[in-house]
Amino acid sequence: MKQVILLAILILSSYKVFSQNKMDDYEQSYYVTFSGTHPGQIIKKGNNWDILAAFKESGKLSKLDERKINYSQKQIDILCALNFLQKTNDSYQTLITILDQKDTKGIRTFTKDIASSINKLIKNDFLILSKRLNNKGFENNTYSVFFSFLMDNIVWKLFENNRILPEKKITVETPIWDGTIWFDYPKRNFSCGTNSEIINNLVFATNWTDSCDLSFVELDKSKILNEIIANSRIKDDGLKNQLFTYNICDKDGNITIPLITKKESKEIYNISDSIANTIYNYIVNEIDFSKICTKYHIKSKGDAIIIVYHDIMYDILDILENDGFLKKPNAFTNPKTAMKGDLKDLVLIYEE
Repeated sequence: MKQVILLAILILSSYKVFSQNKMDDYEQSYYVTFSGTHPGQIIKKGNNWDILAAFKESGKLSKLDERKINYSQKQIDILCALNFLQKTNDSYQTLITILDQKDTKGIRTFTKDIASSINKLIKNDFLILSKRLNNKGFENNTYSVFFSFLMDNIVWKLFENNRILPEKKITVETPIWDGTIWFDYPKRNFSCGTNSEIINNLVFATNWTDSCDLSFVELDKSKILNEIIANSRIKDDGLKNQLFTYNICDKDGNITIPLITKKESKEIYNISDSIANTIYNYIVNEIDFSKICTKYHIKSKGDAIIIVYHDIMYDILDILENDGFLKKPNAFTNPKTAMKGDLKDLVLIYEE
């Protein structure tokens, strides 16, 4: 199987890129599991992107000829075999979602309206969460707690646990990747994400964005988690000194960033869970995803939820920020002048 896949990738890499809108001009999102090669690397190879973009709307191979896109039947067959293209009779259509400027404008206008409605429902609970974090000295961590712990964690788990999202599995039918891939144009002015390290249900989460050059790449997050699990603080002197320079612990090794556990942080856990459930229930019960699937050529309700919620998260952040209830961390607002100590506002540890 690996030899076949390698051969397929080599064949697909032999074509030159020609595209009106380049792949790198798009916001690229992958909610996938994959084996070996990341699907994004395959899409980037040669002119695979041009072919997939051409078949955003179903069409025959003559469409490629009309657009002067080079291809071979073998290349097309491989893209079908690797679940990037679908053939129906003598027509082809891409299996990834590509949203052009008009599509993206339509979806983002829609998600802003949804986010506005959700914001009205969660505002009071959000203010309670914010106050509880402030009382614990974590005012500057509110943005990252709200995004990385609540919206980018608890809400997604509600979707997954209630089997709302499509299952991602590597199988004979999906040997390279499975899940949801989508591209939207233009890119958002700002977006962020969460990187997580997990040991024994304890998670070290880092909120990040491409514009921030600072990172925790030198930190051994597994060692941090193991120290907390064993000692409830950092005892290792080398690690303690390192974390102290980031303001993540004090001189005695006590953690100085949010450490959210179900027992000791019940008041934060409960209000976060309440907000997450409000968001989840609105999205699942108040949106007609069948119309979205039809309008934007999205293959399933689960895929549509993933795509739409992804934008809703950022819209909720924007609304709360514009209303003066939420403030971006300094590392995000001033990435070029941010100091090492500002990174503490981007991290938290929580119990799953």
